[in-house]
Amino acid sequence: MRDVMGVSPVHPAVLVAAKAGFAVSWAILAVRLAGVDLLGVTWTAARVPALVAGVLGVALVTTGLVQLREAARIGLPPRGRATRLKTTGLYALSRNPVYVAAVLACIASCAYVPHWINVLATVVTAVGHHRIVLAEERFLRDRFGAEWENYRATVRRYV
Repeated sequence: MRDVMGVSPVHPAVLVAAKAGFAVSWAILAVRLAGVDLLGVTWTAARVPALVAGVLGVALVTTGLVQLREAARIGLPPRGRATRLKTTGLYALSRNPVYVAAVLACIASCAYVPHWINVLATVVTAVGHHRIVLAEERFLRDRFGAEWENYRATVRRYV
């Protein structure tokens, strides 16, 4: 089995909070879709667009991870492990398509289940992943030098 745990680019608490925020937001949505209303939220007019955005977000997260192939992991690759800069597929459109899609999915969950817990989970996800992105960019600059700088100059960080 391939090792999917890498070296955390940020304080481990930030990494765990960002991933947990995503999990909480999606658990809230899953429970609501199962017909359970634990949070006392009534149906909103945004439920159909929210589901469409949520499905799109999850599909993009999955596609981005598949396109990373062997480089897909939580955190940075261990020292000494050979890596390549991914610049094709979704990565030609955004330097961080998985993080963008994860936040889109959380926002969709908030639109479907507008509750302060869901909003908080989404904010934690977005802020935590932004901090991870900044740390990963330092790693990529150090690891890939001019190749990274050329990529950074032509592809946006998010969208």
